[in-house]
Amino acid sequence: MLKSVFFWFLFAWIIALAVLHALGLQNFLYWEYWWYDILTHFMGGFWVGGIWSWVRLSRRRVEPLQKKVRFYVSTLVLVFVVAGVWEIFEYLGGMVDRSYERYLEDTITDIIVGTAGAFVATWLVASRFLRDRNLN
Repeated sequence: MLKSVFFWFLFAWIIALAVLHALGLQNFLYWEYWWYDILTHFMGGFWVGGIWSWVRLSRRRVEPLQKKVRFYVSTLVLVFVVAGVWEIFEYLGGMVDRSYERYLEDTITDIIVGTAGAFVATWLVASRFLRDRNLN
């Protein structure tokens, strides 16, 4: 499991995300650059989707199509829930301006972008998993 290149890629990814998040808070990058929040939410969704997909697929044999669909759906639901919990954490932790007039729009965008990141990671992990087993 720890010999996997993708595991170490995801490990480096979460370290990079943590550094970017800390820098963003410390240097007001979230407020200075409109795209910074999108970048970090995409990266967070990618990491959650990637690690969940990698763990699930590396521990199982290839499943019938119906179970593959369930795998994709469960991964995206998990990431959607994690993104929602993160938004609540940001709100309760005072990391957002509650008076911001577009707060709800920003929150919805964050959740969608995080879920998109998860979809990309899930697709990459699953396509690699299938290719490695000569099933594609």
